[in-house]
Amino acid sequence: MAEIRQGREPGLFEFETADLRGVLQADGTTHGIRSLVHRAYPEQDLINPHLYALNLYRLLAADALLGAARTTPHKSRLIDGGVEVTWTPAPGCAVAIRTRYEVKDPNIIDLMIVLRTDASYPAFELFVASYFVRAFVPHVFVRHTRHEHDAGTPILVRPAVNDTTQGCYHAFPRDAASARLFYDGRWEHGPHPIHFTATRHYAYPIGLYADPASRLACAIFAQQDDCFGIDTTYAHDDSDDDVAAHNSLYFSLFGQDTSPGWMKTTRLRLVLTEVTGGFETLIQQYEQFDGQGSGVGGQGSGKEAGKEDRTQLSLL
Repeated sequence: MAEIRQGREPGLFEFETADLRGVLQADGTTHGIRSLVHRAYPEQDLINPHLYALNLYRLLAADALLGAARTTPHKSRLIDGGVEVTWTPAPGCAVAIRTRYEVKDPNIIDLMIVLRTDASYPAFELFVASYFVRAFVPHVFVRHTRHEHDAGTPILVRPAVNDTTQGCYHAFPRDAASARLFYDGRWEHGPHPIHFTATRHYAYPIGLYADPASRLACAIFAQQDDCFGIDTTYAHDDSDDDVAAHNSLYFSLFGQDTSPGWMKTTRLRLVLTEVTGGFETLIQQYEQFDGQGSGVGGQGSGKEAGKEDRTQLSLL
């Protein structure tokens, strides 16, 4: 039975499922999955010890960095089945956010997000980050390009260092229109500007970090209608390579024009599993996830949501 409970320190929440144990931090200043271990590999913590998974990071718009949820104060509380974390609008960033982290048997962590903007922002983006230990290497499901003869089954690729993209974060956009958003000036601002290189279009909004030695894999799903890009680092043994050292996975969400009162709901799902064969089961799990809609009145997949979930995550 999945369980989440108050930890030994304020702002720490410990959780367990049939396959997982871990720690969620939401202490008013930092938030996200702080520790995550699969019971079959009790000595192997997936999460970078200095960072987090499922961490709401930047809020952006065309040619603008609006703010950073990562460093903006928040409130958290333990609720039935999970932890709720909320942000109120801040100067220069008129965005209210309510999230809910839920753990589910046997190996799932869901992050539900409800967001409201109180201003007009062109191509508004929520950027969500996860950071893994170096044993886990990135993989993405991509589409064939128009120059390839086989336009069928998606390809699972492992972003690796090469002379043309070294020093760049890899962006896997949903389509050509999404690719343009990475170059509209939004990443030129703030203390940590990012140099992206747009690569193939993703086939599924699944970011997969896997350990080739243990066959343990951490997959994070997004809803396709809400995800305009999957962004990764690349595999490289050079410890001085700053991009590779981050070993990070990001989701670029929304990319839509907003106006005062604009609201959006979406969901991310983390699945930690052993991979003994191919990835067909993982894709089936993703398709089931995306077919459920956001579960909280989501607009992303255009599906109706239950009244109870809508109430629990409504913005006040």
